[in-house]
Amino acid sequence: LIVLERTASLDEIIANGVPLDAKVTAPALGAIFYPGNPLHDGAAIIRGDRIVAAACRLPLSESERLDANVHMRHRAAVGVTEALDCLCVVVSEERGTISLAADGRLRRLGSHLELREILNTQFRGVSAGRKNDRWMVPWKGGGPK
Repeated sequence: LIVLERTASLDEIIANGVPLDAKVTAPALGAIFYPGNPLHDGAAIIRGDRIVAAACRLPLSESERLDANVHMRHRAAVGVTEALDCLCVVVSEERGTISLAADGRLRRLGSHLELREILNTQFRGVSAGRKNDRWMVPWKGGGPK
């Protein structure tokens, strides 16, 4: 789970994790999410170009829009975006699929390139004072098994 701060502060989520101050890089994220690392469980929080916390607990969604087969990590991704203005990336450990949650909705993505395109669009929109969320649709029935 990787949570990206948008317009609202994620300080309440950061407070329940391990504080960090690292530049966002693939090696840094890989080290955090290495299965033997104690920081592996929970979410990493990104503010701007910095990883500011890891091993953070996220609120779980209880939304009935989610398929009953949606796993806890995906429910946490939806839950944090229901509670706070942020995006949450979920990579399935079992399948390697990438999903993105925003505004209480979850979408499975086709590739890391699609994720990059969406994040670029989302953060351009936020920085210009606009929130571009037209791409989001509820995820029902297509969840991880």
